Amino acid sequence: MKYLLKSKAVIFVFTVAVILVAASAVLSATGRASLIKNAAATVITPIQNGFAYCVRAIDGFAERFTAYDELKSENESLKARLAEQEEELYAAKKLIVENEYLKEYLELKDTQSHLELAQASVIGRESGNYMTVFTLNKGSLHGIKPNMPVIDGNNAVGYITEVGVNWSKAVTLIETASSVGCYVERTGDLGVCEGDFSYKKEGVCRLTYLPYDADIQQGDRILTSGLSDIYPDGLVIGYVKDILPDETRREIHALIETAADLSELREVMIITGREKDA
Repeated sequence: MKYLLKSKAVIFVFTVAVILVAASAVLSATGRASLIKNAAATVITPIQNGFAYCVRAIDGFAERFTAYDELKSENESLKARLAEQEEELYAAKKLIVENEYLKEYLELKDTQSHLELAQASVIGRESGNYMTVFTLNKGSLHGIKPNMPVIDGNNAVGYITEVGVNWSKAVTLIETASSVGCYVERTGDLGVCEGDFSYKKEGVCRLTYLPYDADIQQGDRILTSGLSDIYPDGLVIGYVKDILPDETRREIHALIETAADLSELREVMIITGREKDA
């Protein structure tokens, strides 16, 4: 069936072609060539329009393709510039942190001139919201020894517990192994700040051994008393966050929020000596 249809189509096209050729010859012989031009133009014009449309479409596609390449190149350039700006911003932030650290260091040297200090960077820490144990990039090679206090400006952070050649580990105030003699700055009441397993996930330590009639209030600043073998006096431990009276022991306990931001520490100082130790 398909073969028959194809054959008929071929015969039809051939017949039309013969008729057109014959008509062209007759019309040319009789001087009516203009009819041929008109007929040809009538037939050719739609074809020309279609061809022109195709050319415009191809040109438009080429332009869009070129525009795509230009936009892609521009996008890559913007990405590269953004990466440069992010790197510059990071460098600026790092410089600000370093300047703040140096400022705190110099201020501490002025107010605590009797302290010998070594700068250290935090290179490792326990996972979690708050640091309880962290690793520093200074060790025995730099004169670091166990039980040396670690500070952030004038704020107590913790103390060294383990020392390697070029590294050391320290526990913070909120770790259960930590204990430091302290006092309430406003009243002078003495107590002990201890790390407590129940509270360290909240980033706080516990103030204990306060007399039951002690005048302590939220926001009171807690300082090291200097009565322990580790910390010198006058370092800021933190601020009273909550008060917990203990009816059984007739004592007052308080939760202390550390002055040092234990979740963001990057640079610290280690107290390597004091004049009175000489």
